Amino acid sequence: MTNIEQIKITIDTFTNTFGIGPQGVWKAPGRINLIGEHTDYNQGLVLPFAIEQSCYALIAPRKDSLVRVSSIRSSHKPITVESPHNFDLETLTASTCRTWLAFPKGICYFLSKKGMNTGADIAVLGQVPIGSGLSSSAALACAIALGLNEIYSLGLTKMELVQLVSKAENIFAGVPAGIMDPAASLLAVKDHLLFLDTDSECYEQVPFLYSSQDTQLILIDTNDRHRLSESGYALRRQQCKLACEQLGVKSLREITFDDLDSTLSKLDDPLLRKRVAHVVTENQRVISALDAVRSNNYLTLGSILTQGHMSLKNYYEVSTQRLDLAVDTAIQSGALGARMTGGGFGGSVLALAPKSATSTISKSIEQSFSAQGFAAPTIYFPTPCQGAIRLS
Repeated sequence: MTNIEQIKITIDTFTNTFGIGPQGVWKAPGRINLIGEHTDYNQGLVLPFAIEQSCYALIAPRKDSLVRVSSIRSSHKPITVESPHNFDLETLTASTCRTWLAFPKGICYFLSKKGMNTGADIAVLGQVPIGSGLSSSAALACAIALGLNEIYSLGLTKMELVQLVSKAENIFAGVPAGIMDPAASLLAVKDHLLFLDTDSECYEQVPFLYSSQDTQLILIDTNDRHRLSESGYALRRQQCKLACEQLGVKSLREITFDDLDSTLSKLDDPLLRKRVAHVVTENQRVISALDAVRSNNYLTLGSILTQGHMSLKNYYEVSTQRLDLAVDTAIQSGALGARMTGGGFGGSVLALAPKSATSTISKSIEQSFSAQGFAAPTIYFPTPCQGAIRLS
């Protein structure tokens, strides 16, 4: 079934569920972070891109304050729809919710402060694998935020929506993430990387035409699912905050690569030293990766990706056995470099490889997972896609 056919069926499902057709359909993609992991909440540098897998939000405005939200499941045949969950804008408060409803609740709560004074009927169709490290939650939130912003003519810029989605994730979902994920989903441009300074919030679209250099990106979803709200993600952020307090800086972004050794000598806790070392060197890797992309030096870029993984594994300690296996097997089978992508504790690996080696790498990874008794990974060949848009 094509996306167009699926969306048509989804529109019919929406109409049958709510008794009215949607006013529009909005699409927001997931993302892959090429490099720059755990730097965004440290006001650092990131280099993500949007992917084809997306979340769709179908929305119709209401005249009362009720919000009805439903999830449409396309993996079922026929397509099935979850019974709507209801909440009232007038009584909605800022509180943490441990289900996917945290995101529509958070978006509606903060948009109500921006002029959204009546409710909506919302149905979402998610195609970004949950827990894969590809930011399914940001895709969901961005699709809803973009749609409601347009329907109610709130006039918020995409960067303002990025900030709003980040607040919703922090407060309602209980995940202390930075702005990278919603920024990639909302701001990305096809065939480009998004070079984002999360401190200044300045960004640049960087052409990423790796296929012209006879190289290919390989995404290995290990199917080792994670939930950042239940993992060590928040602890890592707390450790970075503690390090800042002990060093007398507002954020780890203030520490330059040249000053890293002298800075680390000021910390007594070896664990905090490792966390700081990762963040500072990761910012430097983003700069180096950007230079490699601009000069079409993909051999160097591959090496940078691998260095990033080793730092995430040894210094930030967020990798897993399956992530490490995918990285090691990819490199041993001919990849130029590979690293886990996303927050860690499960999820996916991104590899950069010569096109001629992609089949060998994919088969080797599948065989290595089978030999270890792991569930088969899901392998994609992603390309940088367009950010969030209205489809109809």
